[in-house]
Amino acid sequence: MSLAEFLKILADLTRLRIINLLLENPGMRVKDMVEVLELLELPQSTVSRHLAQLRQSGWVEVKRVDIWVQYRLSRNVIPELRVALQKLFSQDIVFQNDILKVKAMRSGVLRDGG
Repeated sequence: MSLAEFLKILADLTRLRIINLLLENPGMRVKDMVEVLELLELPQSTVSRHLAQLRQSGWVEVKRVDIWVQYRLSRNVIPELRVALQKLFSQDIVFQNDILKVKAMRSGVLRDGG
């Protein structure tokens, strides 16, 4: 895969949001992806398609652990690029809100109506 193809994956907001969540939550399991679906407010098929594109382009690795499937940012994504992405994500309200929403979901705040 060429560098241009590898970087082309960054041209989509949904894929960027998934990458942001994986940077903040290494080893997300399939059950965690339910939170991602709720957060992104997209159909499961759309998120699955984007995850497949991320896998095929080398951005995301998938690993089976017992009955779970884990998603994580690929080791092919060099540390300097990870740091650069995290810095960019931390400066954008959309990505900041995604992280806050996941934390709220996990603490039960959003599920309990709070």
